[in-house]
This record gives sequence, C-alpha cells and structure tokens, in this order.
Amino acid sequence: MSSTKVPKVTVLMTVYNAEEYLDEAIQSVLRQDFTDFEFLIVNDGSPDNSQEILDRYTKVDPRIRVIKQQNMGLVASLNKGIRLAKGEYIARMDSDDVSMARRFSRQVAFLDSHPETVLLGGCFEIIDEDGNFLDRVFTPLKDRDLRRCLLMKNVFGHASVMYRRTAVLQVGGYSTQVGPTEDLDLWMRLSQIGKIASLPYGLMRYRVNRNGISITKSRQQMHYTQQLIANYRSNNHFEVLSRQEIKHTAQNYLHSGPGLFFGIGLKMAFLLDNAQLGVKMIRYRHPVMGVRQLLNVASTGRSGLRAVTIRLRHLGPASFRLAIISEPSRESSKLAAEDQVLLDTKINLSE
Repeated sequence: MSSTKVPKVTVLMTVYNAEEYLDEAIQSVLRQDFTDFEFLIVNDGSPDNSQEILDRYTKVDPRIRVIKQQNMGLVASLNKGIRLAKGEYIARMDSDDVSMARRFSRQVAFLDSHPETVLLGGCFEIIDEDGNFLDRVFTPLKDRDLRRCLLMKNVFGHASVMYRRTAVLQVGGYSTQVGPTEDLDLWMRLSQIGKIASLPYGLMRYRVNRNGISITKSRQQMHYTQQLIANYRSNNHFEVLSRQEIKHTAQNYLHSGPGLFFGIGLKMAFLLDNAQLGVKMIRYRHPVMGVRQLLNVASTGRSGLRAVTIRLRHLGPASFRLAIISEPSRESSKLAAEDQVLLDTKINLSE
C-alpha cells in the first residue's frame, strides 16, 4: 500500500504485555485474502518485549503503523486509534486472538452492499491458552434478532467486529464511564443510528486468557453489563414473536450457513436465544408474555422444545410464582384466565 493511498480498512489493535501471542495475532492479519488495509497498532506502554516484536514487523510490511505511548488504558488507546484511523471501516483485533483468512473480505463485501449497517460481527471459536478448540459461538444474523439479544447479553465478540469509522465517531467512540464493558455500550449506541448485523461464518478465534479482561475483571464486567442492559431495556421493550415468525426465521437460519453443521448451529442458537428471552420476560415481571414466548418456541418442533427445556432448567417454579405476585392484578387475572394450563405444563417441564 502506497503512502498516498487511503486504505479501505483500518485494523485496530491495542497491545499491552502481549508478547506470548502477539506473533500469531499479527500473522493472522497479514495472511488475510483482503489486502487493502492499514494495520494500526497502539502499544500501550508494554514493559515486556511487545515493542521489539512490533519493530520487527514494521520493517517487513509497510501497512503496519505502530503508535508507542505511555500506558493510558484500553479505552483511551482505542479512541486514539479511531481518531488516527484512515480506513472507511475499522476492524477490531485483539493481541491474543486469531482472525480467519477470509474475515476481512467477507465483512467488507457485506458492508459495501449494506450501507445502512454500521456494525458487523460474526460467529467465532473459543480456544484455550494453547490454541486448543473449546467451543463455537453462533450469533444471530439479522438486525431484529441481534437487538432482541441485546436485551439480555453482549451478542458480539469484540475482536470479531468491523464498524464504520464515521458512525463510531458520530456516537463519540468508546465510553470511559462503563468499566470493562466499553464494547457492549458502543454496540447499544451504534444500534441507535443504524442497523447491526452478523455473518454466518467463523471469523476469528477468541482466546480464553488468564490475563484477559473477561477473567481478571469478571465481576466488574458483570456489574456494568447488568446496568447497561437495564438501561437498554428501558428504551427497547420485550416483544413476543409468533410461532410462525420463529419457525420461519429458524428455517432461514438453517439454510444460511456455509454448510449443514453451521446451519444447525445458527438455528439452535436462535431458538435458545428466544427461549431465554421468554425466561427473561418472566423474571422481569412479564409472565404472560414470557409463557407465550416459551410456548411459541416449543411449538415449532423438536428443536424448539429442546431449547425451551434447556432454558427452563434455570427457571424454577418459585421464580415464576414471584413474577405472578409482583404483576398488577389485571395482568395476573389475564394469565389465570387464559394460560393456567400452559403454566402447569411449564412447571412440569422444569421439574
């Protein structure tokens, strides 16, 4: 890439004491089949050998641009990188993760053809510190389904996303006020100005690292996640999907993956998410909506019934009775009149 050409993508990585996995992370970016990018790396005051590794790569690939600074923390480093980025799109990358070879080409193609989309993620694998496979995470694909998931969890892997630089600047970048949940907060704010989406492909390998934020700050992360989701629910209410909508979308997901295995994973993840939403409705004092949501999922077939059964294991009858007691009397009467049989069925399933 010449110095005068504006790259299509800025790959943004922050580094702090990352020498153990940094080589593998950088090489996964340089092996991409899409090559029109700059690789902006912010070394956030690493006292280990990270800078030596970065210096070695800057000598062999002109696309790499390293910013060396005193330690400022993750959010400040990310916001600095966003301000310095030249690309139309920014691809996030962590210094201990691995990007699949076709990640950027797939994400760029989608964003180019969907100008209304401001944030794009994808499925990903979870690996241990030695690179051994642990699990695979399937994410919803469509804007509505992703927004529904944001009512209960962070649905995007931070290092799997690509977003529009102008959109992130428009919403003010990453916030310093939300602890180690700066990514979830950004997704929620981006969803207010455009559509969000995900791809039916494995885009990266996420490493479970004992020094990672999800381990070292897990309690703080959970606290802020609960606060963000509570605020998000105040502006984005629960909605019950009909049996027809659930069944139709599940079938679409089955045929959306690159193969049958991925299709089954996408379909089951969608059904599990919708069953979990039913459980959340019950827990947050909407028992009528919750039971209907669960029944609509269960009535789509064996996969739907299995998804509901799995989710109901985490919701005992006591939780349901508490929701009924706390509900206004009119809503409770409505439940008693219309859904008592369904309630009995639910309690039997959960035992």
